[in-house]
Amino acid sequence: MARRSATQNVDMPDVEPSDEQDPEGMVVRQLRKLREGAGATRERLLTAGALLSALGTSDPEVARRQLGSLIEQLDQREHASALAVDLGIDLERHLGRRPTDREWTRLGERRAAYSDLISRDVKTLARWSDSAAAELRLRIFNDTFTGHLWVIGAVRGERIIGITMAMQELGAGDAEAIDDDWSPKLTRRQSVDYENPSDGPSLPCLLYGLPRDWRPATLTLAVRFLDGSAPSETWGIHSPTFFEMSYAHRRHRLEMADNRAICRFVSPRHDRVYGVWWRAA
Repeated sequence: MARRSATQNVDMPDVEPSDEQDPEGMVVRQLRKLREGAGATRERLLTAGALLSALGTSDPEVARRQLGSLIEQLDQREHASALAVDLGIDLERHLGRRPTDREWTRLGERRAAYSDLISRDVKTLARWSDSAAAELRLRIFNDTFTGHLWVIGAVRGERIIGITMAMQELGAGDAEAIDDDWSPKLTRRQSVDYENPSDGPSLPCLLYGLPRDWRPATLTLAVRFLDGSAPSETWGIHSPTFFEMSYAHRRHRLEMADNRAICRFVSPRHDRVYGVWWRAA
């Protein structure tokens, strides 16, 4: 019978909240600004730094998918749809047809088309959109900062084939339920997959740095080695800089089980870099 993988914890001192100015307010302002013109396009998302930071990505395509997923989870469905239309997310589905060129590029045209479809005036849609943007900001920050964060890599041979980031908001008693499991038991989950765009070999490490404003209770890094590609040694590593990460002098040996290496950092800090590093067999 295969031995069950045991998560190994690394305690980290907590960090005092920063005195940086109102990141949550900046996120909602950027959300509202993104509704203008062509909406949440790749080019316009690149200018929304606070929003990208809150979503934990610098990739605008990933951020757009995350926004769509989060909007679908909002409680007020009519308000959520109004915001999605304003942002140009899933526009064809919301309008029930292919949008015109002007609807793709102009907020007023998108609202007018949706107004005609659901028989609501554009001022009502604007209020609904504002309300949904405020709720979305709360959803982003609440889910991000109060729960647990996983970064899970899959390795085949010399290549990391993909990485999944998952977030969990805990209910009562859930913390004990997940202590010995490598994967999250989720009450409400958000997850995003990052596929490796390169066909070549990868560096033998999984690295992660928290966005500036994130305060998760724990950060769990897990690597699963597929097709018998388990390494000879694995370590959990952390460092205050990427330069020092190269030395890996803050390392903690991990035990492999079921071709998995797992390390959980308790009270991780945004001014640290975390990782799992392995040596090929």
